[in-house]
Amino acid sequence: MARRWTARMVWALLAFLMVPGMLAGCGGKKDAEGVLQDLERKAKSIQGYRAEGTLTIATGAHPVDYAVEVKHLKPAYYRVSLSNAAGGIRQVIVKNDDGVFVVTPNLGKTYRFQSRWPENQSQVYLFESLVRSIAADGARVFEAADDGYVFRVKAEYQNRLLSTQKIWFDKRTLAPKRVEVLDADDRPLVVLVFSRFEWNPPLRPEDFKPDAAGEKPSSSAGETAPASAGVEYREPLWRPPGMELIGVEKKPDGSYTLTYGGAFRLTISAQPARAVEVVAPSGEPVWLSGGAIGVLTRIGELTTLRVTAGGVDYKLTTVDLAREDLLRVAESLLAPAEK
Repeated sequence: MARRWTARMVWALLAFLMVPGMLAGCGGKKDAEGVLQDLERKAKSIQGYRAEGTLTIATGAHPVDYAVEVKHLKPAYYRVSLSNAAGGIRQVIVKNDDGVFVVTPNLGKTYRFQSRWPENQSQVYLFESLVRSIAADGARVFEAADDGYVFRVKAEYQNRLLSTQKIWFDKRTLAPKRVEVLDADDRPLVVLVFSRFEWNPPLRPEDFKPDAAGEKPSSSAGETAPASAGVEYREPLWRPPGMELIGVEKKPDGSYTLTYGGAFRLTISAQPARAVEVVAPSGEPVWLSGGAIGVLTRIGELTTLRVTAGGVDYKLTTVDLAREDLLRVAESLLAPAEK
C-alpha cells in the first residue's frame, strides 16, 4: 500500500512539474511564428482602431516631426491626418465608399479618385500593413523582450534608401509601440512613436467623410486659397542622368512651367493653389519624404504626380520616367533650400 501511494505521489509530482511547461508553451514565451499568428488573429478580429503618434523624418538636411492621427473602421474606412505645426503643413487621407480623398484643409484642396490603397502599399502608421510586412518576409528576425516583441523585416516603401524596418509591439495588447525604418547602414530615417493606440473605439461611417472634423474646404471653387501668396521659382535639386532642362515658361502671377528632355521627358508646372476638387478615375496617394502627400495617376503611358505644398499646386507629367525617379524628382523639388 505504501509503495502504491508513493508511486501515485511520484506521478502527481511529475504532472505538477509538467503543467508550468505546458502553460509556458501556450501563453508564455513565444517564438516569431506564434506572435505572428497572434497579430494576424488580432487584425482579423478587431472592428477598428484609433492611434496617435509622432512621425520623425530624417531623410533631409534636418529631422522634421509630424503629428499623426489614424482612424480605421472595417471593412475599408480610413482617415489619416499628417500635420507639422512649424511648417504649417496639414493633409488628410480619407477612404470611404465614394473613393479615396487627399485633402489639404487650409487650402480647400481635394483630390478624389478610386484606389486599392492601402492594400497595395506599405504604410508605417497602419497596424494591418505592419502585420502584412512581417508575414511577407520569410527571413524576419524576432526578439522577445520583457514588455513586448520586436520584429526586423524588409522595408517595402517607394524610397529606395529605406532598406529594413524594426517594429515594436506591446506584449499584452499587441498594439504597435514604435516603428523605425532604416537605411542600408542601419540609420533610422523614419521613426514613428505611438503615444496612443485604442482597439475598437466608437467610430461611425460618418467619421470618414472628407468634410468631417474640419476638412471642409475653406474657399469656394475657383478662388485662390488665402494661404497662396505667390509662387517661389524652384527647380528640382535632383534629376536622373541625361535629363536636361530645355525650356522655362514664366507667367506674371509667378506660375511657371519647366520642360525637360534628353534621356527622359518631364514637365513640371507650378501655380498658386486653388480651392477646387480634382477628380481622377484612378490613382494612389503617395507620401513624399518632405511630408507632403501627393496623388499619382497613370493614363496609358502618361504618368502624372500632383502635390500641393506651401500654397502651391505642382504637377509633374512624364511618359518614360520610372515611378521611383519621378517621386525622387518631386521630393527634391519640394526640399527646403540649404542655408
